[in-house]
Amino acid sequence: MSPLHAQEAEGHHGGPQPLSITAIGPQNVGLGKVQLKISGTGFVRGAKVVLGATQLSTQFHNAKKLSAKATIAPIAGDVFSVAVLNGDGKLSAPFPLVISAKNPLVTGTDRGGRTRDSGGRLCEVA
Repeated sequence: MSPLHAQEAEGHHGGPQPLSITAIGPQNVGLGKVQLKISGTGFVRGAKVVLGATQLSTQFHNAKKLSAKATIAPIAGDVFSVAVLNGDGKLSAPFPLVISAKNPLVTGTDRGGRTRDSGGRLCEVA
């Protein structure tokens, strides 16, 4: 680890903090673009958030905060694996991002008259 990376990863107790993810928000993710907020320890400049196998455009805030932009088409109950690939080459343990149920946005009907949500999935209208 370079001196700059070591300094960034240090906590208030003086030593380097282990690389880990402790929380991800938001918990209720809808269709389309989402800004993920990653909390944890040991992040260093150049860190990238990895969603599944995709590295996301990531902003380093400090050794405990990252944010990343993603475009996803979640289905309620899906679980995405999220990890951090640090600027020093270390990879965190995966952290689950569980997609909560969210009311679909009904955008219209298809040629067969079936109702579709904004992701193109069939949905029932009560």
